[in-house]
Amino acid sequence: MVSCLYCVHPEKWFFTTLLEYRRSYLCRIFLSLAFLFSAFMLALPPASAQVTSAEPEEEMLQTEQVQEEGEQDEMTPDMDLLLREVIFKHPQIAAASARSCRANYSLNIAKARNRPQITGSLEGNSALLSSVDYNDDTEKGRQLRGRAFNKPAYDNAVDVVFSLDKVLWDAGKLNFDISAEEFGYRADVLRREEAVSQLVLDLIGNAANLEYAARRVQHYQTLLEEMAPFVETVEARVEAGVARIELLRQVKITVLDAEFQLRTAENDFRLAEQNVNNQFQISQLDAQQILNFYIQSRTTDITPGNAEEARLVRIYDLEAQRAAAQNQSVSAEVKPQLTLRIDTRLFDVSALGQNYEVIGNIGFRMPLYDGGLNNARKQQTAQSVRESLSQRREEVRNINNEYQRYRKLYADSIKAREQLSDRFATQKERISSLLTIADRADISILELIRLQSELTSTTVQLERINLDNEILFARRMHLTDQLLPSLGLGKREITC
Repeated sequence: MVSCLYCVHPEKWFFTTLLEYRRSYLCRIFLSLAFLFSAFMLALPPASAQVTSAEPEEEMLQTEQVQEEGEQDEMTPDMDLLLREVIFKHPQIAAASARSCRANYSLNIAKARNRPQITGSLEGNSALLSSVDYNDDTEKGRQLRGRAFNKPAYDNAVDVVFSLDKVLWDAGKLNFDISAEEFGYRADVLRREEAVSQLVLDLIGNAANLEYAARRVQHYQTLLEEMAPFVETVEARVEAGVARIELLRQVKITVLDAEFQLRTAENDFRLAEQNVNNQFQISQLDAQQILNFYIQSRTTDITPGNAEEARLVRIYDLEAQRAAAQNQSVSAEVKPQLTLRIDTRLFDVSALGQNYEVIGNIGFRMPLYDGGLNNARKQQTAQSVRESLSQRREEVRNINNEYQRYRKLYADSIKAREQLSDRFATQKERISSLLTIADRADISILELIRLQSELTSTTVQLERINLDNEILFARRMHLTDQLLPSLGLGKREITC
């Protein structure tokens, strides 16, 4: 009979079996827990009641993981490891990640407040000292027994109490709180990306300055090596009496100027190397590899991007939406609130009692007067919305101005590079012609040495313009949120 009932109606068999053992103490506890669990499931808000104005953080992290996997395929393992060491372990990024984690936990707290809360407790009492005579049947004795805290029947008894609390209706306040925290979390994630991009931009700028200083040192070392044979030739001619001492003096002055430029370049190189080492804890070789990897990966597009889609602008959008959600939450605080509380008590469990009770309580709360506190808070959040929107407009204007400034700087650098390239070609041609007569004319040697110094100066200026353009490209890519994807960094999952 039982097996047949189980085959046809398993749920009936389950409850029939429980009723057969209804006098069991463990069954009573099980029934109470099952009732609380059913109430918990019924009290959960439906999926449509959740905030849909912001993407869940789980989907964001999944998207970040997919993008990261696709981007790392284009990066060598050594370069990926180097960038991880330099960028994602930097104290600034660690602090930004901690802020994002804090916002994520605040979001989880807001979501937890919208779920049912279940608590369990043990309640019991035991008489320590008492002068009440419970056997006194006089009127005074009965009055004392009625007023006494402890009752002989309940002495040393322990009750188990399970309570479930759930907000049934609060005008959407808890959902607005979730929305506000979610907007804040997404804004902090974008701030972390902005901090990573800014740090990469600083790294590229410092690496470019270090590379420029290293090339200056190399160029002036080469210049001095090229000048040395001509200096020896002039010294030999002066000793032989076929050249004037004034020629040697002028040649020495030119050499001293080149040596001064070399010492200045070496000092700049040491400062640049120390700056890179202090900020990023990397060597010159690592900085050079990162710079070369960036040059191979970057785009030379200098056209203005859409400022409305910039990361900083989106941050202010999220901040405005967060303040708006907070304003709605504050507005909902003055509306009625409906709460549900279910208490289940199992009496005298220490003696395996069979009695229990389930009590449901519905509460209604309506704020009447708060001295103007709620109105002040609404005005405060409204001003926060206005502030974020004003900052957004200012940021859009600044980005557009930066785009125009970058275009002008790039156009000026192109003109300067063309002029320097023409000067470089002219100087090279002049040097080639002087090399044919340098051994026959003293004045040609002096002019040749000076032209070599000028050619080196022109080469150094060309190096500066080229590396400045690389920094300019990096700044433009930073504004358009293209710098991190070009290096294979993109979005990284935040591990809290």
